[in-house]
Amino acid sequence: MIHDEITQFMKKIESICDLEMRIKVLLKGSAEYFQVERASIFTYSPINAMGQGVVRMDLDGIFSITNILEDVRNIPSLHAMISTSQIDYLLLDQIPPTFPTKYIKQFNLSSLLIIPLRYFATVFGCILIDPIIQNKQIDSLHIQKIVYYFQQSSHIFNPQMKRRKLLSPRERQALYYLSKGLNTKEIAHELLISEFTVRDYVCSAIKKLGAQHRTEAVAIALRQKMID
Repeated sequence: MIHDEITQFMKKIESICDLEMRIKVLLKGSAEYFQVERASIFTYSPINAMGQGVVRMDLDGIFSITNILEDVRNIPSLHAMISTSQIDYLLLDQIPPTFPTKYIKQFNLSSLLIIPLRYFATVFGCILIDPIIQNKQIDSLHIQKIVYYFQQSSHIFNPQMKRRKLLSPRERQALYYLSKGLNTKEIAHELLISEFTVRDYVCSAIKKLGAQHRTEAVAIALRQKMID
């Protein structure tokens, strides 16, 4: 039952174009479905091993933590887990001494559930959760459900999904044919629509992408892989 509910909830999140709002709804969902009270999302670069905070949720709300920037290699245990996509749940006395004490104190950690986020084979971030609920340790089944929820959500962080959803299929088609050198009349012929409608799609795409003209819109779409 919970699997079906999560699937439907993910579809709801996917319909949100704004990435920041998507993440907030995801965190709120973890609180609703699994009573998660405290969670933080971080980005991670496999190139330079830098981790940066994105947002944190606690009982007071959801807050930006972009001021947190760390070379994760300086936290060997965490770096090993993230780089190898290893999930782990640690109680306070099990958290390695290399984990910065300042964060344990700042966030008043009592335990730590580490969930790496992957898109296909690439690790791009992680979610750190203190899953103690109302001062009670949770069982392994509950942890498995939390892990499943966030692992199923990995694709919503994919920037390309956000970009592609920014434009309608017809707007992408119009830009695609422009990129191939077709003029308005030729695009209308390919799409079986009027030239006026083609211009509407192109103008709409230009506006959505914040471009000055159609050439710039095509360049942005190609660069951001909105069209192939």
